Amino acid sequence: MHSLEKLLTLDCKLIVPAHGHPAGNVHELINQQLDHRRWREEKIKRAHNEGAQTFNDLLARAYDDVPEQALPWARHSLEAHLAKLGIEVPSRHNPDAPRAD
Repeated sequence: MHSLEKLLTLDCKLIVPAHGHPAGNVHELINQQLDHRRWREEKIKRAHNEGAQTFNDLLARAYDDVPEQALPWARHSLEAHLAKLGIEVPSRHNPDAPRAD
């Protein structure tokens, strides 16, 4: 998210996203991405605070709007969000193992 925020400080006329088409509405697209990521982060925090304690629980609750075929990408996204938020849950490689607290 820091990289996106840095892009907002530049006077860019065109953005070429990793997926999608080149676009001239640079600040609008970046702000949409930031808003979406903040929304997802809040959803992850809420799921965790409401009792989701395993990776799979968090994935199911925080990414319930994601189609099944996109879940591999959602798993990577969840890992990044958890690291940023400092939330520790069992590894996705052993997602339902108890935490070692």
